[in-house]
Amino acid sequence: MRRQTWLMTHVSTGPELTDLPHTTLPPTAWPGRGWLVTGALLAACAVLTDAFAAHGLRAVLEPAQLATWQTAARYQFLHAFALLLVGVLAPQLQGRWLSAAGACFVLGTVLFCGSLYALALTRLRGLGMLAPVGGLAFVAGWLCLAVSAWRARTVQAR
Repeated sequence: MRRQTWLMTHVSTGPELTDLPHTTLPPTAWPGRGWLVTGALLAACAVLTDAFAAHGLRAVLEPAQLATWQTAARYQFLHAFALLLVGVLAPQLQGRWLSAAGACFVLGTVLFCGSLYALALTRLRGLGMLAPVGGLAFVAGWLCLAVSAWRARTVQAR
């Protein structure tokens, strides 16, 4: 509503509209912008890591290591989309539960996917112990998202 009011009072329909500098528009406040940016960046990294495995690591890694790498990339991609979902839902489901969901998805990506990437490259079995913790963070993220949706206030139709 504020943007519409601003547009109606500051924007004319004449040719002088093109003379307005782009900086005169008010900044938009999107509550989930950080989650959207993080999700998009993690998705881009997932594509890059999967492509790196397919083209650069296929000749270097054994099939089991490559499968571990691809599992990490798949889970990273899925949870990057989960972060995008958190960002899109942020205006409707603002609150601690939604923020916790986003944080858990990021933590899960770092711990689960990161440990699997490192395990595939180094074969250090100890790194695999972090994967279940990251997996629990993923589950916690989905549960937090469910609680956030459950606790959301009903928006009345206008």
